[in-house]
Amino acid sequence: MLPFLTFLLVLGQTIQGEQWDIYDLADSLGCKDFVSALQNTGPMYVLSNNDSGPFTVFAPTDDAFNNLPANIAAIFNFGNWEYMHEIITFHITYGNMTLADFHNEAKLPTWQGQDLRVNIYSNTSGGAPIVTAEGARIVKSAVATNGIVHVVDHVLYNYPQVSADQYVHEQRNMTTLDLVVQITDLQDKLRGDNITLFAPQDSVFENIEGFMNKTLSNNTRITNLVKNHMVNSTLYSTSLTDGSVLTNTLGQHIVVKKNGTTITLNGVSVLRSDVSVTNGVVYTIGGLLFPA
Repeated sequence: MLPFLTFLLVLGQTIQGEQWDIYDLADSLGCKDFVSALQNTGPMYVLSNNDSGPFTVFAPTDDAFNNLPANIAAIFNFGNWEYMHEIITFHITYGNMTLADFHNEAKLPTWQGQDLRVNIYSNTSGGAPIVTAEGARIVKSAVATNGIVHVVDHVLYNYPQVSADQYVHEQRNMTTLDLVVQITDLQDKLRGDNITLFAPQDSVFENIEGFMNKTLSNNTRITNLVKNHMVNSTLYSTSLTDGSVLTNTLGQHIVVKKNGTTITLNGVSVLRSDVSVTNGVVYTIGGLLFPA
């Protein structure tokens, strides 16, 4: 490996370093676990070839690998080559895509075969816009001889590879929401592109007296219930700031409170955030969202 090169990086710019290929550049940027995964799954042979490409690669930090959910970490810990290869090749796209080339809700075709979603959010701190790939924030970027490396703060994976309506249908703790979606025939709404769904889990409905007998019989009420939990843009948690106000598909407001990783929406706790689906992102929440 070539010795480490110190990059002078201003977030929002892509900096030209020495003439390194993508593989060596990712290593020099400190993405050691990602480089090891490239070795173990095969892409290193292409990414280290200056005659190949150009490619745009999203390289997770070592901290990103250290903070993987247990089910994803197990894929790497136990050397499941097939799934490792799927995850790693999801980080590799085509062309020389600098930060300036991205636009909000862009979909980039990956080696894995699935599209990777890029989002651009305004920075409430007054700095450069926040750019994410599948919700992972790009923290620095550098140019290689055969492409560009964007360092990201999370490992990218899109399991399950389903739309929002399919995701709800497959979750054991969202059977009531799934029933409501089917009764109201809103599957197409949940298949629409660029959506954020705040999905109440079953226990929420179980605690509402008379919900199954009274509310489910009122089509307008349950249709509005679903629309009240949807936003027509892809909003990963990186984009949510304390005090920000979202507008759902009924035109009503959702007020965000955020303290570290703890998020509430109109006082309702977010139990799980940033589940990437093919048409946006899904959150699991512990209550119903009523107008702020």
